[in-house]
Amino acid sequence: MACLRFSTTIADACRDAQPGLTKIFLANYSDLVSYELNAAGTAITGLTMSGTTGTNAAFYEVSLNKQVGSVLDTPTINIANGVAVSKPKISGFVQGMDEDVMLMYKSLLQADVVGVVKTINGRYYAVGFDNGLTMIAGSYGTEAASDGKAGFTFELEGIESKPLVEITGLAFEATYVV
Repeated sequence: MACLRFSTTIADACRDAQPGLTKIFLANYSDLVSYELNAAGTAITGLTMSGTTGTNAAFYEVSLNKQVGSVLDTPTINIANGVAVSKPKISGFVQGMDEDVMLMYKSLLQADVVGVVKTINGRYYAVGFDNGLTMIAGSYGTEAASDGKAGFTFELEGIESKPLVEITGLAFEATYVV
């Protein structure tokens, strides 16, 4: 197997890569049937889901306030063993303490999921498509301060063989969201 060689020049940033997420979409890991990558392996260009609707619509939107959602891909590298894995993580906060938020909290305590995030720039990224994501931290409740949070904070993490992959050429929200 040939290893990848570093062969990329990166220009100065144009200050057009805004941080943050506008939406998070979650589906049961067991509903992911297959996905196709482009020839370079850098983008998902095809996706098949088996949602409860009997169609590709398997993802549920997690509503976010501004500046409360993030996605990071942190590698774990073991030089001695010659291993590198990606550890993607989605973090967010859902406002409110109603029945739907409590159900989401209870479901994520047990379910393995896959995620798609939408950045402020309008780009979609697949998270956890090879092995799923598991909730590693979270809280449900209210803070004491009158301007504090009340709702559900969560962190979902996975272990993947490749970093975050962009989804391109698909009408994601129109086709895959319940």
